[in-house]
Amino acid sequence: MDPNETPKPLRLLQLPTDLQNDMVRNMDFLAVFHLSTFRAFRKSPNRRTYWTEIRLKLKKESETDYIRVVKNETLDERILLNRDAVAREHRVGDKLIVEHSVTDLAKKIKGKYEDPREHVLRHLLQVFQFKRKTLECKRVVHEQNDSFLWNIIPKFEFVYLSGGSIWLNEYRVANKY
Repeated sequence: MDPNETPKPLRLLQLPTDLQNDMVRNMDFLAVFHLSTFRAFRKSPNRRTYWTEIRLKLKKESETDYIRVVKNETLDERILLNRDAVAREHRVGDKLIVEHSVTDLAKKIKGKYEDPREHVLRHLLQVFQFKRKTLECKRVVHEQNDSFLWNIIPKFEFVYLSGGSIWLNEYRVANKY
């Protein structure tokens, strides 16, 4: 599906609920993401449990940061957090890695957040239910460059820190590794 193409959800919503759920489960990431921007889609709890894991990975160089969304072991969906990133697909062994641009996805969502990284991450965490939510940080978190993180950190169940430290709820979390 073209990232700039907007799906027509009304036809899908006219089908029986079981058929709707089956169709959504068989859609690719972009199609489900586009549907999630419509209020009628967000109201249905059955369609909210689509992916099993969300993992925010902050690498040593912030240009390589990404959000990983897992549905199954053979497909790896990544939202690249660099604002200049370009969407692409490639294979690593048997796994297909599909990379999306955070800027392109943020354009599809209505909201009050200026930072596209925060905009997309909040949307995913509010609209979808994940079995596991993980934040993995391998660098020092800078207040100015990483301001989107401060309100997002409490939404993750697992937070792994290495390569630096951050302030969280008035307690200093030090290097663990």
